[in-house]
Amino acid sequence: RGRRVLGCFGIIRIEGSSLKRKWRVYRVMGTVETGGLFGEKEVNRSEAITKDEMELYLPRVREFIDRDVDHRDALVGHEWVYDDLTRLYRYDSGSFFHIARVSEINKELAKFNTYPREQVLVMDRAGWAHDLGKLDIPRKILKKEGPLERDERTRMKWHVFGSVKRLAEHGEREVIDIVVGHHLAGRDPYPSNVETEDDYLQRQRDLLILSDVTDVLLSERSYKKPVS
Repeated sequence: RGRRVLGCFGIIRIEGSSLKRKWRVYRVMGTVETGGLFGEKEVNRSEAITKDEMELYLPRVREFIDRDVDHRDALVGHEWVYDDLTRLYRYDSGSFFHIARVSEINKELAKFNTYPREQVLVMDRAGWAHDLGKLDIPRKILKKEGPLERDERTRMKWHVFGSVKRLAEHGEREVIDIVVGHHLAGRDPYPSNVETEDDYLQRQRDLLILSDVTDVLLSERSYKKPVS
């Protein structure tokens, strides 16, 4: 697994690569707290998105995602993902852009590992869906500057179940198996009792873990500076 981590960082650091350029663009966008992807003066608000706002933002979020043919193909027939991503963009744009960066890294790692096209799209879709459960987490926790208290960490962990719940409601069994394991690493892995003996599934989970951790390390968060 350690060699895979080094490989993941190596891919991102290839000068001139499309992945590196996209990741940098997404990172810059994701650190803009007072302005949005489409020139809004204020994006992040805690109240529920209105019907008018959904009609405004959804086509623009779709356009942003569909610029990449892999992202577009990964979400064909999965319209609900666009809807929830639009809600997340409006709720916490930082989490939205984290998801965008993770999905980009994840699908490129799948290609790097010579996954067939169908599985590349599954991994891409897992990237877009892995943190949708953050819609259920209070913004004061998502945006907190500094370490979370014990009860806040417990609450944050529930975002995995929120993501799985959304996937289950739409019959996304294959993606659930990947997403549920994207925090099974580090000093405090969670959730428990979801380990697998399926080597291929474990590799898929490893790639999503690496994609997620890589972006967390290299991106600025409300509680940390990026690793240089």
